[in-house]
Amino acid sequence: KQLSRALGEAGLAIYPKDEELLTINSLMAMLDKNWDQVFEWMKTLMDLRGDKNSSNSYVIFVNALINRLDYDAAWGTVNEALKKFPENQQLQTLHLKISECVFHLENSKRQQ
Repeated sequence: KQLSRALGEAGLAIYPKDEELLTINSLMAMLDKNWDQVFEWMKTLMDLRGDKNSSNSYVIFVNALINRLDYDAAWGTVNEALKKFPENQQLQTLHLKISECVFHLENSKRQQ
């Protein structure tokens, strides 16, 4: 497990813009729940791909944003993704999840 991560990071050190290495490293970071690292690598990957991002990339990126408690960015990103992939069930579920989180946060602020 540690060797895989070390090799992945070494690969990125040599090829920092390699889409496959960014994807693999992001997935390994997800296993560790290292959301800051998932965010960094997925942000780089999504910037490289531009309009060619898949719905799965959006799902991973939005999950990283949610787990970093960056609900504003997650909200904007999931709405952007739903414009491209309106039928994607995972994105629809994330949209609801973010809506609920924001609703609860706003209600708790009002009660204080």
